Amino acid sequence: CKTSERKSRGGKAEARSRGGAKEKTLECGQIVWGLAFSSWPAAEEGDTDPTCALGLPCLVLATGLNDGQIKVWEVQTGHLLFNLLGHQDVVRDLSFAPNGSPILVSASRDKTLRVWDLSRDGRSGQGWRQVQVLSGHVQWVYCCSISPDCSMLCSAAGEKSALLWSMRSYTLIRRLEGHQSSVVSCDFSPDSALLVTASYDACVIMWDPYTGEQLRTLRY
Repeated sequence: CKTSERKSRGGKAEARSRGGAKEKTLECGQIVWGLAFSSWPAAEEGDTDPTCALGLPCLVLATGLNDGQIKVWEVQTGHLLFNLLGHQDVVRDLSFAPNGSPILVSASRDKTLRVWDLSRDGRSGQGWRQVQVLSGHVQWVYCCSISPDCSMLCSAAGEKSALLWSMRSYTLIRRLEGHQSSVVSCDFSPDSALLVTASYDACVIMWDPYTGEQLRTLRY
């Protein structure tokens, strides 16, 4: 996975003199299946182990790997920040909380989702704290999506139903049943009022996530 190095506004001539913008290659050591960006809060005075430069927010990239590891990188420097261990199989998808909080959800072929707290308060002697393991799928989990208001999480596996979870209590809210084949993708609208799921049955179903009602089916 490669990321372009950021340049200041006045750095174009300097970049040209160096032969153009540089690229960084992040050596993950495994096949990479899932990716997710997040903006990280700036370090403050008194931080003993700051993730970012003092007073400057930074961009981080989480990578889900073939062996079940999750590596989190600082994009500007290419430094490895965290190595999250817990999944027993491929990490297929990753989703950061959209509100900027350091909460990461991972979906895996081990049939679970895991919620991670990457804040300084979430760190323990055993590494970064795994807040919750969500079990309920009986097939590989392909996709996870957190609603923009951070109240819900939807997950899709090789099953005919998608699962909707509470991001407050980390409990199952409901199963969304309506597809005739495996659900492989899901996403929320920007206002969190709609949820869509896509399936191998060649249909997209639009849901009201608060009631579980099917609003519309798009057929191809």
